[in-house]
Amino acid sequence: KTKNEIYRGITEFDFVNRKVKKYLPFLNIARFNGMDQRLKGNLKALSRLLLTLQKDASEEIKLRHTEINALLYAMPEEELKVDRPNILMLLPKVENHLQRLISDDTFFNSLVSPSGMERVFSSSPEKKAELSKLHKMLQSLLIDINEGLGEDGLHIDSKIVFWDSQLANS
Repeated sequence: KTKNEIYRGITEFDFVNRKVKKYLPFLNIARFNGMDQRLKGNLKALSRLLLTLQKDASEEIKLRHTEINALLYAMPEEELKVDRPNILMLLPKVENHLQRLISDDTFFNSLVSPSGMERVFSSSPEKKAELSKLHKMLQSLLIDINEGLGEDGLHIDSKIVFWDSQLANS
């Protein structure tokens, strides 16, 4: 027993097969939040974006938020370190990461949760089709963003000011 709440978990007993499976959801959350803090909010911003794309899809995308968070958590931190004005630069990186998950069976099957306790997709090969749907939604968004930015002579790698606090206070 532990007094540290992040290590408290859920134990699933399979009496038929005589197996025990442990889940540590609070550790997953703590590690995800820790990485997000190091990345100055970029990880949660990407998570919210992918969850929004999932909910806005005309065809249901059957992925849990924990699966989406785990696939983002698996991305190298260095790839996700950008300042807020450059946050759009992360979208092609996420798109490439999704493409790799879809095309590389070994990578797909070896993806682990932030706690490191369970494989995210290995027992669910049908999740690849769901990832493909999410990937298509992200590709469509990237096309729309590039078209919109192109009208202003910008591109996805441009530094874009979303909010100017000096203008807001005047």
